[in-house]
Amino acid sequence: MQQYTVYRLTEKFVTMVADGDQSARDLMAARMMAFDSKSTDAIKANQQLIEDGHLVPAATLLCDQGDLFDVTNSINSNWFEAEGIVLLSSDRNPRMSSSSMGDVYADEDGQLYMYTMSSAVKI
Repeated sequence: MQQYTVYRLTEKFVTMVADGDQSARDLMAARMMAFDSKSTDAIKANQQLIEDGHLVPAATLLCDQGDLFDVTNSINSNWFEAEGIVLLSSDRNPRMSSSSMGDVYADEDGQLYMYTMSSAVKI
């Protein structure tokens, strides 16, 4: 088992997308194209979102890497309310959505990963 940090988009960024901000929409569209390890546009979009402060550390948890995707999905209840989840204090108000393609997490060494359609790849 290892500690992982789950990243989530800020409410501000999600609002920018909803309000029609084209650059935000372009980043969101690129991020959602995380099909495989060759998804360089999705990787670059996530790196840009982190640099711009729109993709932020939202929670930490202890689990096996193979279980992380399942643990961070709201199936029978909100994943972030489960025992062992530590929500990180943030003035950027991350949106606590379930994990999906394009989402990012970090291991305890700080290595970032992005979920693709079939696996997680280092970014």
